[in-house]
Amino acid sequence: MTTPQTDDWNGETGERWVRNQTRLDAWLEPLGRPVLEALELRADQRVLDIGCGAGQTTIELARAVGPTGIAIGVDISEPLIALARERAAAHPDLNLEFRCEDATRAELPDAEFDCVHSRFGVMFFDDPARAFANIRRAMAPGARMAFLCWQTVDKNLVFQIPAGVVNGVLGPVEPPPTTPPKMFSFADPDYVRGLLGGAGWESIEIRDVSQRCDMGTPDEAAEFFGVRMGGAARRLNEASGADRERALDALRREFESHASGGRVAFDCATWVVTAAVSR
Repeated sequence: MTTPQTDDWNGETGERWVRNQTRLDAWLEPLGRPVLEALELRADQRVLDIGCGAGQTTIELARAVGPTGIAIGVDISEPLIALARERAAAHPDLNLEFRCEDATRAELPDAEFDCVHSRFGVMFFDDPARAFANIRRAMAPGARMAFLCWQTVDKNLVFQIPAGVVNGVLGPVEPPPTTPPKMFSFADPDYVRGLLGGAGWESIEIRDVSQRCDMGTPDEAAEFFGVRMGGAARRLNEASGADRERALDALRREFESHASGGRVAFDCATWVVTAAVSR
């Protein structure tokens, strides 16, 4: 079964993430540390990594649980899973595995895992209630879950600025949908609590974590968020040559206005969500 998300992540979005994985890993790795710490991993544990992408987090999880444990990464993107498997080949000492599956419908074994982890992966479920129930079924008694998701876009200017600048130059787009974009779909803590509780998760805690992130020079930030990644990049790259250059130049100037010492930095506001399965 295909969905808009599987089509996207096996198409343009997935290919973009593959091309830009080094830069993305460098940016996202520090943001993900509090989630790894929240799991309190031990040797011998069996860990499921949801939305594992190109495998950086799964490799870290496998290191934490040691050779007698196992980390299994699951993602809907075939291009990213292919890259993850290539990267895993460089770590023959680690016990890890990658599967191209949708966690919503994956045939996960009952009561198999001790922990489930996700760094910015769970927000993209097409049916989140079904997905979290399916994952819950695969957890052993006493299992823990920890995942990272974005707070609202207005608290994450690094996403808000490119869209505002590009739309300001190229003209307005269709009115925004009444629901937030998928990457911000877990921004409401009450929604997340209700979703997890309805899927059978317990001891739900949601912690506010914000980190200051270096986005590089103004030129680097404009090139990455204006050309390589995100919705603004998609629109900018579809524009004519002259319009594209005008929008990119405006984005460089906007990032320059936020620079200090020649570097651009923004607060990245996230939630660290933890939950558990009773013993």
